[in-house]
Amino acid sequence: MTGSVSVRRVRLHEWRQVRALRIEAVSDPDAGIAFLSTRDEELARDEAFWRDRTAGAALGFNAAQFVAAHSSAAPE
Repeated sequence: MTGSVSVRRVRLHEWRQVRALRIEAVSDPDAGIAFLSTRDEELARDEAFWRDRTAGAALGFNAAQFVAAHSSAAPE
């Protein structure tokens, strides 16, 4: 595998991606009680919740959320 992985804090405008990642994570049957939430509970949350959650993770001092992104290098 070629390419690199970068890790960075989520950005304020990425609330939709934060929501999607969270729903995917709680949907994993192997995650068990790790998230203290269910897929249905997360799906029921409104846009304001996700915007606030992402703002806290992006800008807050008490919590942060990070994402890792893989970028593929072009084949030689």
